[in-house]
Amino acid sequence: MAEKYWYGGADTVYAGDYTWDSSKTQQTLDNAAAVDKGDGLVGIPITGHPFLAGDTPTFADTTNYDGDKEIVSQTANEVVITATYQAETFGGTETATSAVGSNWRAEADDSDAAMPVDTDILSFDSRASLESTTGTRQSCNVNVDGDSTGTPDLGRVYVKSTYDGDIGTAEEYLEIEAAGDDIIMEGSGTLYLKLSAGAGADADCGRFVMNNGSGSAYLASLENDGANVGLYAEVVGLEGKLYLDDDCALTNLVAAGATVFSATGVEDNKAATAVVITQVSGKVQWDSPIADGSIFVSGEFWWGTALAAAEAGLDCGSITIFKGMRFMWRCMDTDVSIMEKFVNYGGSLDAAQAVNAGYDRQIGTGAGEISESFGGKLMLGAQSGSVSMGANSKIRTYGSVQMTPPARAEVEW
Repeated sequence: MAEKYWYGGADTVYAGDYTWDSSKTQQTLDNAAAVDKGDGLVGIPITGHPFLAGDTPTFADTTNYDGDKEIVSQTANEVVITATYQAETFGGTETATSAVGSNWRAEADDSDAAMPVDTDILSFDSRASLESTTGTRQSCNVNVDGDSTGTPDLGRVYVKSTYDGDIGTAEEYLEIEAAGDDIIMEGSGTLYLKLSAGAGADADCGRFVMNNGSGSAYLASLENDGANVGLYAEVVGLEGKLYLDDDCALTNLVAAGATVFSATGVEDNKAATAVVITQVSGKVQWDSPIADGSIFVSGEFWWGTALAAAEAGLDCGSITIFKGMRFMWRCMDTDVSIMEKFVNYGGSLDAAQAVNAGYDRQIGTGAGEISESFGGKLMLGAQSGSVSMGANSKIRTYGSVQMTPPARAEVEW
């Protein structure tokens, strides 16, 4: 295990490259000849080198090409430098060392370090280089050279409040896992994170915490099917914006102030279980099933959004709604969205929303469940689609309840 932090490097050639590390700064030349490219350019053979145009490595132990030479172009196994051509066949021991240090540094002594591997603990903070154009800390763009990062099983990952750069991009997420450990996002930038141990493998994260009102995080899972899953055991949204991508897999969501956006298919498909949601404040927009035992204490919960595509299976188990909570039921289920039962302690259950009004909803599965309401509001008069009761299912009300019954319902008093 090693503790490392993101430095990022001041040189723009490798700025933001997750994979640029101490193992790549020095390369050995091939046992092959220099190539005259004409016009004052010389090709130097280095198989599998990582150098990019604009880098100025220092060549050593050659006969004719020692010193700092700027790379003007490159292919996979050759760099082209500006130099006067001199015939030379290298012996395979000569070196080219980049002027740019590693983008990762060791916590212990600030020395250049290799990119993260299994069990490493990572920090992103104010020690990252400043971007001269933006004045923010250098972003970690993941794989600007197009190579795979690998998917290390890390220890804790801590994006501190002093880091305002981004990690990953909308096109290329950072792929890691942190089995049994925390990934904490307190930075004010944007994090794009995909839980992954590679294709065809399970991956997991003990807990993900979002805790900065100015920051955003996009969470995804590489795998989420009957065979493999990239599973977040718990996701906690305290502040900021939290986006759960299509087919992101998690077990528990705690919404405690953050704004949470769920795409479709957010559940554990390997275990065939929906997400247990505990909302104590904030706003949640949810387009996936809801697990039995979910609790809604305060805030606003939109179950079903205007932009989501209609799908089957938008159901939930037994849920509890407390005073101060507004639960808006507006799923676009291609069949019928079923709520097994609810207990409402003075909150609001609203199925009469204009958004997605043409889709049917049902209270009770047909097994005779009894829902209860202690005060609050039950608005079940859907504007277009129907809200129906499962066979033998009932709603018992206690105390004062403002209730709008379902259309065409038979009400007994």
